[in-house]
Amino acid sequence: MVKVMRYLAGFSACCLLFTALPLAAETLIVTLFSGEVPPYSMKINGKRQGIIIDLFTRLAKHTPHKYVLHEAPVVRAMREFDLGRIDIEPGVTPAWRQHRPVPGIYSIVYEEAVDVLVFKEEHRFELNKVSDLYGKTVGIVRGYSYPGYDQAFASGKIKKVENSIEQSLLKQLALGRIEQIFMGYRTVLYFKKQGGVFKDLAIGDVVGRNSISLRLHPSKAYLLPGINAALQKMLDSGEIQAIFDKYK
Repeated sequence: MVKVMRYLAGFSACCLLFTALPLAAETLIVTLFSGEVPPYSMKINGKRQGIIIDLFTRLAKHTPHKYVLHEAPVVRAMREFDLGRIDIEPGVTPAWRQHRPVPGIYSIVYEEAVDVLVFKEEHRFELNKVSDLYGKTVGIVRGYSYPGYDQAFASGKIKKVENSIEQSLLKQLALGRIEQIFMGYRTVLYFKKQGGVFKDLAIGDVVGRNSISLRLHPSKAYLLPGINAALQKMLDSGEIQAIFDKYK
């Protein structure tokens, strides 16, 4: 009996030691949507920069992993995630991906994203309820989801025009080819500050407010505790807020 107890004690100690060991470093493929999605991802002087790039640069300092950014259009990127070719999709809320074949698992929240109605000033109106858009055409980025409006889009009560690139959609609006679009508040502000055809675009009511996380493929679920710990550390230290402030 004594020998058995010693064996079990030794086995338990070995198990504890094994579980306490840090996970090995991995190379993780991260979605980076193609085109200009400022301030999250854009090319400045030929170099890809933005909030997402900075976020993973900092995350690499707090985890042992290497993060490789993989550019792809929105629809293709979501398909590659389903197939297990993408490990992490940044900037997502569960409601946007709940109908995907592989919904994914989510990190802690690191940002609140706000989507707004955008139009030229002469087309401004108050949006108090979904039905205020019935019979109108709204431009959206292909592959993006707006849970409060998706049913109205699907039924045709609101007609949607899709474009795969934010900047192109804004140009359609600025040139009068469409009267209103949905877009992220940070992105609209970025383009307005660039001037030109964008400076006089008007920002209207909020059409969506979402808590944003990293979406991990289920095959990488074992990495989630370490990534969450790193994100929390970055939130507590102000590192993430500093990234957002950099692109105001």
